[in-house]
Amino acid sequence: ELEIYKNAVIEIINLTIDCYLNTDEELARKIQALEEVIDQINNTVKRNHLARLSQRSCSVESGFFLSELTTDYERVADHCSNISINVLQLFNGNVIEHGYAESLDMSLANDLKKNIDIYSNKYPLTTK
Repeated sequence: ELEIYKNAVIEIINLTIDCYLNTDEELARKIQALEEVIDQINNTVKRNHLARLSQRSCSVESGFFLSELTTDYERVADHCSNISINVLQLFNGNVIEHGYAESLDMSLANDLKKNIDIYSNKYPLTTK
């Protein structure tokens, strides 16, 4: 799980660097999709940890480490999302930070969903 999570976070960092350096609107949109997938990964990792706890196959102590790590990974992804929103605002001043998906017209919303599907398949994680 953590390997999948780490790889997704590394990719969003690399996309964000390229997006920022090249003021790339398409990459900014991909970052938004990957951030959504990272949110899903984060929730799944936490649910799976709770399942392991209830099965006594893991300890509460390891949960402290996992909690710190998932919080940090999530925060990194959120910062990347904020940077990409700033890039998107250069192209469309109406983009709002905490309502990105809701502010999209239908074609862009479909594009976001398509990219979310791509990243969900690239970084598959299932609830145990």
